[in-house]
Amino acid sequence: SNDINDPNIVKVVMNKFGEALYFSRAPIPYFPNSEKKDYFRHIGIYGYRVEALNQFVGFPPALYEKTEKLEQLRALYNGIKIHVEVSHYNIPAGVDTQKDLELVRASIF
Repeated sequence: SNDINDPNIVKVVMNKFGEALYFSRAPIPYFPNSEKKDYFRHIGIYGYRVEALNQFVGFPPALYEKTEKLEQLRALYNGIKIHVEVSHYNIPAGVDTQKDLELVRASIF
């Protein structure tokens, strides 16, 4: 689904340097009374330096991570930068829920 209001589709906002500012299950940024659709769907493909990963696992879960149920918010909360790359290709939806899995199975079999 491409529904921006679907909480299973994680959204991201970034700064001009390509670094994530925040990830959310809610539509971000908020565009009041607008047709504008500058939303970015987050696809979680991560590469870590060993030092950063060791640091990350030592941090306790952050409030925003627990609220949104998104572990990358723990990194941001603790000052670890996350680089975001914008794809110019139409990337298929992820398989994040039982419904997603059923759709994939139906398309294969």
